[in-house]
Amino acid sequence: MRADRMRTVVIGHSFGGLIAFHGLSPAVLNELTLTKPEPELGCRPTVYRPPAVQLQNGVRVAKDERAAAERERTAPVFPDMLILVNPAFEATRFESLHALMRPNGCDYPEDRPKVVVVTADNDRAMGAIFYAGRKVLTLLEAYPRESGSDENASRERDANTHAIGFTQRYLTHRLCLVGEGPNRHAVAALTPPAAPDWQLDAYAPVWVVRAPPAIVNGHNGFFFAEPEPGTNKQQPYLLDWLVGLHLLGPGPGSPVMTTTNACPPSS
Repeated sequence: MRADRMRTVVIGHSFGGLIAFHGLSPAVLNELTLTKPEPELGCRPTVYRPPAVQLQNGVRVAKDERAAAERERTAPVFPDMLILVNPAFEATRFESLHALMRPNGCDYPEDRPKVVVVTADNDRAMGAIFYAGRKVLTLLEAYPRESGSDENASRERDANTHAIGFTQRYLTHRLCLVGEGPNRHAVAALTPPAAPDWQLDAYAPVWVVRAPPAIVNGHNGFFFAEPEPGTNKQQPYLLDWLVGLHLLGPGPGSPVMTTTNACPPSS
């Protein structure tokens, strides 16, 4: 049996997220455009993305399915997953990826996401401080109206003055903790924003995730949660969740997922 290829995950934090996104977003956008299921092709993509995990929730993909996928044209893939934690750049740079997720009548197949953006609820640097700075820097910028409405202008202004995780219409998931003691771990819930641009697809390859301080503590908390009461111990809940997502995928029964809207909103 053919050996599986080497897989690559790129992680960027803060300005490292800006560098990673700037360098890789053209390739990622190209791949996601080519691999989006299209109605004109019977909800098949133009080219196939190689299966991201050979073990979906611990069950090996059938050999005939793998062989069939390998015979198809496959898209160039690098990296296998791009993870941005508290990325330090305005959300307008992310708009093209967000717009590509607009539904076209075809569902995405079960697979892990290609792009995961994680933002801490208490990331003041990318929240209030970033917004204040961008508000001043973009004070003289104009936003064109479309269809005689101010809605598109206000959406563009919102994206231009906020970081990705603080642009509400981009949000797709929320993290929370479940279990007790050594079994305590993070899970993600599909969590549509109050006014979504469209109905979310659970297997869309672009995720924008918010996390409470118990999982990601502030801008520099990165992979560590806020210290446990009475100790200085910090648990790597986010790292464990990302590893689980990468290895097991988000399918039914996945230990890294929970039901829609199951995670409580930020306080």
